[in-house]
This record gives sequence, C-alpha cells and structure tokens, in this order.
Amino acid sequence: MTAAHHSSQPSRLQKMQSQLDAQNKAIEDTQSQIASTQGDLNNTRTELTGSIARTHDELVLLEKKGERNYYEFDIDKSKQFQHNGPFGVRLRKANAKHQYADLELMVDDRNLSQKHVNLYQPVMFYTPDNPQPVELVINKITKDHIHGYVSAPRYRQSELASMSNANANTNAGKAQADNTADTPARQKLPPPQ
Repeated sequence: MTAAHHSSQPSRLQKMQSQLDAQNKAIEDTQSQIASTQGDLNNTRTELTGSIARTHDELVLLEKKGERNYYEFDIDKSKQFQHNGPFGVRLRKANAKHQYADLELMVDDRNLSQKHVNLYQPVMFYTPDNPQPVELVINKITKDHIHGYVSAPRYRQSELASMSNANANTNAGKAQADNTADTPARQKLPPPQ
C-alpha cells in the first residue's frame, strides 16, 4: 500500500507543477498586455499634450499649423461675460493653491457651468454646426485671474460642404473638358436606303 501511495505522489506533483506553469504563463501574458496598454496610454498622452499649448510660443506654433483658430484671453473675476472666439467666458472662482477655476460659459445663448477646471485641462464641447469640438484651456491661474485660450475649428460644417461642392463641380467640369478633348469628333453615317 505504501508503494502505491508513493507512486501516486509523483503524478500529483507533476499535475500541480503543470498547473503552476500554466498559471505563471497566464500571469506573464497578462503582465505583457498591461505593459502594452501602458505604452499605448503614454503614446496617447504624448499626442494629446502636443495639442495643448502651455505658453504663448507653443500657441503660436499650434496656430501656424492652420487647422484651428486660437483666441487668447485674460479674465478677471467678474459678473460680466468676456467674449472670446465663439462664446463668452466668466470667471466665478480661481483657486491658485489647488490650480483650478470655476467658469461659466455662454454658448449659443445658453449658460454652461464648468466647475473645477484644472490647469491645462481642455474643456471640450460641440456646437451645432461643427463636427470638431471647441476647446478652452487655462494656462495660468492666479488669485481671481486666469489666462488661457479658446481653440475653435477653422471652418464650419456648412463651409466645408460648400468648399467640397465647389471642388467637385470644378473637377467635374475639368473632367468633362478633358473627355471632349480626348475623344474624336463623331462622324455622320449616311441614311439607310
């Protein structure tokens, strides 16, 4: 009986060892997936921070790309809206110690409240005629004062549609002119007798 007991022990150990090996492989696969995901997140963060200007010089570089319109602002705490770009902004509270601000925005005759907007955190929202968002970014927060910029798409959806229609008409006219130049003139056939 002891011999049978001793012979079953190696098969148990082998079974446990194979289970441990399988679990270790699963853990390694999970760790590699986590590392890959972290790399993807870092790449995404790098891409996003490239589109946020931290200084006036970086804002000028973004503006030179020509993709969006940029409007810089300096806003003091006030009861009046200051119009910057496509909407008005009012500073309700600026917390210099914790680097956040409470804002009120006037967009298309609607008041929007944005609380705890952090430094360099883009506030994005969509307007009816734009597929791309309008962004507001705060670069500097001091007591009862903020500095930042508004970034809006350069063209509205209706302008893009009219430009694409104009290009399509121009290309169609050009293609028609090219076709008439390439094809020989038609010959008249004699009437049947």
